[in-house]
Amino acid sequence: MHTSHATILHYVGRDDDAREAAAQLENSRDGTALYTIAFLQCMTNDRERGFKTFRKALDAGFKEIHSIRGFLNDENILAEFAGRPEYEELCRIADKIEGEQVDPN
Repeated sequence: MHTSHATILHYVGRDDDAREAAAQLENSRDGTALYTIAFLQCMTNDRERGFKTFRKALDAGFKEIHSIRGFLNDENILAEFAGRPEYEELCRIADKIEGEQVDPN
């Protein structure tokens, strides 16, 4: 099963099926796939799980800083997590990723 299957289920209004499909993909080692799953989980109101999957995405090497910042700063996704130690840790990881991508020239 691919992330696109779970995403399509969400867009056709089958959020319960989308959450189930996403849960089956949580053990992926692909950072991009995990990011997509995390986003989908948040969009289907499974934010706690999405938050954890987002961390897995970063741990798996997802480094697209604009997507990371967008995820962390989207009020509809993680606003309820702001201020929690786990959220602050994700922000520090994002800062580190961004610092690594700065062109020294």
